[in-house]
Amino acid sequence: MVIGSVLDTTQQASVGPYNYVPTEWVCVFFVVSYSISTAIHMGQALKYKLWWMIPTATVSGVLEILGWSARLWSSQRPELLTPFEMQLVGTIIAPTPLLAANFSILGKIIYELGPQFSCLTPLMYSLIFYSFDVICLTIQTVGGAVAARAASDTSANSGGRIMLVGIVGQLVAIIIYAGLATDFYCVGNTMHPSATRSLDSGEVNIL
Repeated sequence: MVIGSVLDTTQQASVGPYNYVPTEWVCVFFVVSYSISTAIHMGQALKYKLWWMIPTATVSGVLEILGWSARLWSSQRPELLTPFEMQLVGTIIAPTPLLAANFSILGKIIYELGPQFSCLTPLMYSLIFYSFDVICLTIQTVGGAVAARAASDTSANSGGRIMLVGIVGQLVAIIIYAGLATDFYCVGNTMHPSATRSLDSGEVNIL
């Protein structure tokens, strides 16, 4: 998403809420890419009965499609406020459910290889990180709504700062998550090397 946002900038005169015109081909590329990815995740969820992938990875893809479709709309009508609001909310919120999918996957890996090697049980991972994810999502949603409906630069900046709090919160959660996952791998590798070898070789079943 970050790379797409960089590529999506054109050197044009200030137009509408963007102050630039989104590049059409970039928007098309991301709409198609996220559509393919979302279809694959949905297919996997149905085929293997991984129902938790629907409200996580699949919903994330749908939000990205919505956001980039709105940017594609804006590439044709950059002066309109509605597509600007849609892309703002869609692309900012979309990573949150995808992060929840990562939390679920780690919990299932821990369950398979041995909760005794982890600082937290799989259930505690779900309770703690899902709760934190929902809080960050709520903060970002509120900030996005404030920024999208802002009638002045001051209000828009306030909305941006609120969203930034939610994004920073997610960053903190990712750092803690990565630290706990690394600790689990290192402890498991020390105390039960065969378990982490199964993880490295892809033998762990998380379905």
